[in-house]
Amino acid sequence: MRALLITGGTGDLGHAVVRALSAHYRCIVLYREEKAWQELHKSIRGDNITGVKDASQVNVPIYGVLHIAGAFAMGGSIDAESAPGRGSTFRVWLPRAAA
Repeated sequence: MRALLITGGTGDLGHAVVRALSAHYRCIVLYREEKAWQELHKSIRGDNITGVKDASQVNVPIYGVLHIAGAFAMGGSIDAESAPGRGSTFRVWLPRAAA
């Protein structure tokens, strides 16, 4: 199974992203706070999720990196007029992992 290194996996958005991706990839979540990692790990069942405090602890080939760490907050929106440079949206498409 291909492995993804994910930053921000313990946040609100990260929980949903890791849950969805762990069905098809091995998710290696880079975390800062042990409590946040434990909450994520308890909420997602299966063997496809691993947490590391330091990226140098990763000992498997990495297929891709998802950097979702940031200041995500539910609700509201940011438009180009209120926050110049932050009005763009991008998508990342990963092919389905081979079984």
